[in-house]
Amino acid sequence: MENDGNFVLRDGSSSIVWQSFNSPTDTILPGQVLIRTQKLYSNANGTVDYSTGNFMLEMQNDGKLVLSAYHFSDAGYWYTGNLTTNVSLVFNNYTASMYLFNSTGDNVHPLTGNVSTPVGDYYYRATINDHGDFQQLAYHKSNSSGWKRVWKAIGDPCVVNAICGVNGMCFSQNNETEKCRCIPGYIPLDPNHVSKGCRPETVVNYCADPSMKNFTIEVIDDADFPYESFADLARVKDVDLEGCKKALMDDCDSLAASLVDSRCIKKRMPLLNARQSFSTKGSQALVKVPMKSSLGIPEHKKKNDFDARVFLKISVISLKGHLSLLQHLVNVNHEAKCH
Repeated sequence: MENDGNFVLRDGSSSIVWQSFNSPTDTILPGQVLIRTQKLYSNANGTVDYSTGNFMLEMQNDGKLVLSAYHFSDAGYWYTGNLTTNVSLVFNNYTASMYLFNSTGDNVHPLTGNVSTPVGDYYYRATINDHGDFQQLAYHKSNSSGWKRVWKAIGDPCVVNAICGVNGMCFSQNNETEKCRCIPGYIPLDPNHVSKGCRPETVVNYCADPSMKNFTIEVIDDADFPYESFADLARVKDVDLEGCKKALMDDCDSLAASLVDSRCIKKRMPLLNARQSFSTKGSQALVKVPMKSSLGIPEHKKKNDFDARVFLKISVISLKGHLSLLQHLVNVNHEAKCH
């Protein structure tokens, strides 16, 4: 183990056979370089589950450093600007700063700003966490109370794509932490881990009469299903809330919409990246929610239930008859023995 944290295997001639700095997982350390095509993957659940999670940091061939929810074919929810090719991410061992540098050694894009000083008094690491954020942290060597964040890539935790899974909604009140809930009319796939996504509580075909009318429109203030070109079904301009409600009610192919700056944007399903945070102030999210009282029981189901009750009554009557006959035989046998 080297002093910089690099775990190195050497052969008999002391040549390096393998080193951990060349095989990063979710963390890089000072002195480490993330070269083209190398990736960091988040773990699944903090210190509980260290298996590979949903988020990835990649140093791309085109020179961009990109955070993405790679399971969803995500192009990225955070990335650096267009740079030249042959760019790497450096975690400087002497200054504890992170930056992108090119093949000539030039610092072409600084990432971290102020770090804890003097640098020699601290341990440093940079990690992509299970919430999809890439952060730099510091730990005082002698009198620390734990790891302290000194830089983060993501300002609003709800901008992380798919942070709450399919049909989940991300809530954040402080730009620091987030909480996942299901959008109205949906329930968690896993009640213990809502971030895994949600499913419809009741599946309704809104294009089949009379299901077309068996729903209400629920409005969530300061919320949005953010713009994604592949997620938008249709747009209606110059409408207010009531106009957007009507547009959604009249469209049986859409189950949700966003009202942003007088534009009603109807969404495709399933819903992804629903959020209510500082970045969605002033927007409104609209969702179709089935009315449970109108769902009823299909006629064939009612008939089956009735037949089952009749069968149960007949069975009970038959059982009573058998018990009466058995009791009679016992009494007769007892009287015969007495005589």
